[in-house]
Amino acid sequence: MKIEELTEAFRKAMVDTFIPEIRQLREEICGLRGEMQAQNAALRGEMQAQNAALREEMKEIKGALNVILHRLDVADRVAKLEGQMEYLLKKAS
Repeated sequence: MKIEELTEAFRKAMVDTFIPEIRQLREEICGLRGEMQAQNAALRGEMQAQNAALREEMKEIKGALNVILHRLDVADRVAKLEGQMEYLLKKAS
Protein backbone atom coordinates (compact mmCIF):
# COMPACT_ATOMS: atom_id res chain seq x y z
CA MET A 1 0.00 0.00 0.00
CA LYS A 2 1.04 3.47 -0.65
CA ILE A 3 1.29 6.14 2.03
CA GLU A 4 -1.76 7.94 0.57
CA GLU A 5 -3.82 4.75 0.74
CA LEU A 6 -2.72 4.12 4.34
CA THR A 7 -3.50 7.72 5.27
CA GLU A 8 -6.93 7.51 3.66
CA ALA A 9 -7.65 4.18 5.35
CA PHE A 10 -6.60 5.62 8.71
CA ARG A 11 -8.75 8.74 8.18
CA LYS A 12 -11.75 6.62 7.21
CA ALA A 13 -11.26 4.38 10.24
CA MET A 14 -11.05 7.44 12.51
CA VAL A 15 -14.13 9.01 10.95
CA ASP A 16 -16.12 5.79 11.15
CA THR A 17 -15.05 5.27 14.75
CA PHE A 18 -15.20 8.72 16.28
CA ILE A 19 -17.89 10.66 14.39
CA PRO A 20 -20.77 8.60 15.83
CA GLU A 21 -19.29 8.99 19.30
CA ILE A 22 -18.84 12.73 18.78
CA ARG A 23 -22.45 13.05 17.62
CA GLN A 24 -23.67 11.09 20.63
CA LEU A 25 -21.60 13.24 22.99
CA ARG A 26 -22.92 16.39 21.33
CA GLU A 27 -26.51 15.19 21.85
CA GLU A 28 -25.79 14.38 25.48
CA ILE A 29 -24.21 17.78 26.01
CA CYS A 30 -27.18 19.51 24.40
CA GLY A 31 -29.54 17.52 26.64
CA LEU A 32 -27.55 18.40 29.73
CA ARG A 33 -27.45 22.04 28.70
CA GLY A 34 -31.23 22.03 28.35
CA GLU A 35 -31.65 20.44 31.77
CA MET A 36 -29.30 22.97 33.34
CA GLN A 37 -31.17 25.85 31.72
CA ALA A 38 -34.48 24.49 33.01
CA GLN A 39 -33.07 24.06 36.52
CA ASN A 40 -31.56 27.54 36.36
CA ALA A 41 -34.91 29.04 35.35
CA ALA A 42 -36.68 27.17 38.16
CA LEU A 43 -34.13 28.31 40.73
CA ARG A 44 -34.34 31.86 39.45
CA GLY A 45 -38.11 31.77 39.86
CA GLU A 46 -37.80 30.41 43.40
CA MET A 47 -35.25 33.07 44.31
CA GLN A 48 -37.47 35.84 42.93
CA ALA A 49 -40.43 34.52 44.93
CA GLN A 50 -38.33 34.33 48.11
CA ASN A 51 -36.97 37.80 47.44
CA ALA A 52 -40.50 39.19 47.09
CA ALA A 53 -41.56 37.46 50.32
CA LEU A 54 -38.54 38.87 52.14
CA ARG A 55 -39.31 42.34 50.86
CA GLU A 56 -42.83 42.07 52.24
CA GLU A 57 -41.48 40.90 55.60
CA MET A 58 -39.02 43.79 55.61
CA LYS A 59 -41.87 46.24 54.96
CA GLU A 60 -43.82 44.78 57.88
CA ILE A 61 -40.77 44.94 60.16
CA LYS A 62 -40.05 48.50 59.07
CA GLY A 63 -43.65 49.48 59.81
CA ALA A 64 -43.48 47.86 63.25
CA LEU A 65 -40.18 49.61 64.00
CA ASN A 66 -41.65 52.94 62.95
CA VAL A 67 -44.57 52.39 65.34
CA ILE A 68 -42.15 51.54 68.16
CA LEU A 69 -40.00 54.59 67.42
CA HIS A 70 -43.09 56.81 67.35
CA ARG A 71 -44.26 55.42 70.70
CA LEU A 72 -40.80 55.96 72.20
CA ASP A 73 -40.78 59.51 70.88
CA VAL A 74 -44.23 60.14 72.39
CA ALA A 75 -43.14 58.60 75.70
CA ASP A 76 -40.05 60.81 75.73
CA ARG A 77 -42.16 63.90 75.09
CA VAL A 78 -44.62 62.90 77.82
CA ALA A 79 -41.73 62.40 80.26
CA LYS A 80 -40.36 65.84 79.41
CA LEU A 81 -43.80 67.43 79.88
CA GLU A 82 -44.22 65.63 83.20
CA GLY A 83 -40.84 66.93 84.29
CA GLN A 84 -41.81 70.45 83.27
CA MET A 85 -45.13 70.13 85.10
CA GLU A 86 -43.37 68.98 88.28
CA TYR A 87 -40.95 71.88 88.02
CA LEU A 88 -43.78 74.36 87.53
CA LEU A 89 -45.76 72.86 90.43
CA LYS A 90 -42.73 73.10 92.72
CA LYS A 91 -42.09 76.63 91.55
CA ALA A 92 -45.74 77.61 92.09
CA SER A 93 -45.91 76.22 95.64
